Amino acid sequence: MRDVLVSLGMDGMKIILEDRSLNTTENAQFTAEILKGKGFSHPLLVTSAFHMPRSVQNFERAGVKVLPYPIGFYSSRAYQTNLLSWVPTYSAMRGTGLALKEYMGLAALGLKR
Repeated sequence: MRDVLVSLGMDGMKIILEDRSLNTTENAQFTAEILKGKGFSHPLLVTSAFHMPRSVQNFERAGVKVLPYPIGFYSSRAYQTNLLSWVPTYSAMRGTGLALKEYMGLAALGLKR
């Protein structure tokens, strides 16, 4: 991510990385520590649109009110039904897998209450 921001013209010295987390919950907790230490109180949360609900919940549990900025939306295109339309595609299976992961993550957060 740092390389992308620098390639877009951002000063690398102004980029603060959270690089200890292994999951979304840890990312929210460690980022909350960084924000508090730097005196930041209104962060922008940029993540995939499908991941945003769980990310926001994790940050709220860590005591951080974020402004969500979802990216990477999935959308449908015009669809014509034929015999091959019933055969699963890689992208459809991948999307199903991503959705299941997010729903399971949201369910796990609900059980932690």
